[in-house]
Amino acid sequence: MSVALAGASESEVAQMYGIDSRELLVAELPTVIRLGEFASYHGRHYMVDRAHHGRVIDPEDENGRLARYFGGSRMEQVTANMNPREYIGPAAARLARGMINKYSAVDVDQNGGKALILVDADPRKIPFAEKQWVMGQVARLAHGARIAGNEGAIRSIFAPDMYTGDPGVIDHFARKYRKITNDPFYLGSAAGKSLEAGGNEFRPDATSWSVFIALEKASANIEIPGRDYQSVKIQGAGNVGLPFAKFASGKRSKYEITAISDYYDGVESTISVPEGMGGMAFTEELTKQLLANPDQDKIAAIREYVQKHQPDLAEKIEISYKPGAILEVGADWLVLAAKGDVLTAETVPDDREKVDAIARCGVIEGANHAVSEVAHARLVKYGKEDVPGALANPGGTLASRIEVADNLSVIGAKHGYVETQRQISSILNAAWGQHEKFMAMLGTTDRRQGAVVYSLARRAVAHGVDLDSGLRDFFVSRQAA
Repeated sequence: MSVALAGASESEVAQMYGIDSRELLVAELPTVIRLGEFASYHGRHYMVDRAHHGRVIDPEDENGRLARYFGGSRMEQVTANMNPREYIGPAAARLARGMINKYSAVDVDQNGGKALILVDADPRKIPFAEKQWVMGQVARLAHGARIAGNEGAIRSIFAPDMYTGDPGVIDHFARKYRKITNDPFYLGSAAGKSLEAGGNEFRPDATSWSVFIALEKASANIEIPGRDYQSVKIQGAGNVGLPFAKFASGKRSKYEITAISDYYDGVESTISVPEGMGGMAFTEELTKQLLANPDQDKIAAIREYVQKHQPDLAEKIEISYKPGAILEVGADWLVLAAKGDVLTAETVPDDREKVDAIARCGVIEGANHAVSEVAHARLVKYGKEDVPGALANPGGTLASRIEVADNLSVIGAKHGYVETQRQISSILNAAWGQHEKFMAMLGTTDRRQGAVVYSLARRAVAHGVDLDSGLRDFFVSRQAA
């Protein structure tokens, strides 16, 4: 694949490789359900759509219980220029398609789903109790759609997403669903629950673990003259960035965490230390402390911890309050761990020196939709690795699937922290091996476009959709083996 094609859209990529994307779309039966609208006791107005994408039956699940539409429940603020009734359906559909793309990219047969909850307020400021109440309303509306016979609603599994990620919120959904339906398998209606409610112990770390695996795979064959470490900077000190930092700064790690950014009270701040001094140590103690109080000024807390426990770095710490400063701190790798639309045409100029400043080796997309097509094309143009979200951040979805499988098990199966970590590692290691072979067959080093083609082609073969014979042979021969 030439660099000129690096910024192509999904449909353009499909066309390049002879994949009939329209036929695949028909085969996968995407649907969107308008679940409803309601107002909270604080007067906030909510609108909910649930999108479904796929027609996969898991051959390992003889009861078909996991052949459902799996995906998060995302809360999003209505903006001034948004027509919510026109926006919500297509947006939910795009997110659901992203879920099946992610599953297929790591060789997991699972349908994609997504609930999009629009609200006329800042979701970050909505009280916890109201979020619980909102998910209770979503459970009620989803059951109504089930009663109406909607196949997608019957097979929906709801999971946490932006602003609904607290286990207490998802627990409330499951309890409400049980009360409404009296379903003995009610725990299987939701993922991301607390341990007490049937959740998975590893799930809070699972996305971060897949990001760490992505970094290890992408950096495995890179040697930097004169040093035995690779420096890493992290955009986002949240539920993905902090556990990732813990994994990447371990005692036997070859990585140095040299910068991390976060938002506090509407201000973006970045803490950085020089390369070559071992980096900041994100211990279990520090990460637990930071995650226990998400509303604190995390950058200030990190500085205090480093000053106390790493005195050799104390005088070398720099703090910047400039928006986007994390992109200007020199490092080998940039891990995007907080939000979408970080690297865009505006933030990634068509200039080698400025792209080198963003990351000397490459970018790991720990957050979804963090790199635009234009930005991706420029990264590729100047020789940077760009590991897409489909390969970098599927850990949370995989852990959720394991959680629900345990909940639905008639023999009471239960995967603990280590067992889940090992199973996810096995899935991702195998997937990365297949992607290396696939990219070699395509003759490309563009991992993001390779992942798009892989996911589309794999599903096209499963549904008997027309595509390039070489792509078909890759998957057919693998099945035969």
